[in-house]
Amino acid sequence: MYSDAAIGAKIKTTFDDEHGLYGAKRIAANLKTDTSFGPINHKKVARIMKIHEAEKALPSSADASPLGARLATVPCQI
Repeated sequence: MYSDAAIGAKIKTTFDDEHGLYGAKRIAANLKTDTSFGPINHKKVARIMKIHEAEKALPSSADASPLGARLATVPCQI
């Protein structure tokens, strides 16, 4: 069984390789394919990510703006 520090290093590597787009479930699935770690739960991955403060991917600017602001820029087609 590996320590949280060793698993955390692998999580960070995977997280950085995927440009911060993978969450706990995808990283856990990726680690499950790596047989050296054995079975690992996505909840454990999430806990280790929280401890190591892995940053989440930021939403795109289109997703961040409210719907009303986007509709105001579209002309009426009626």
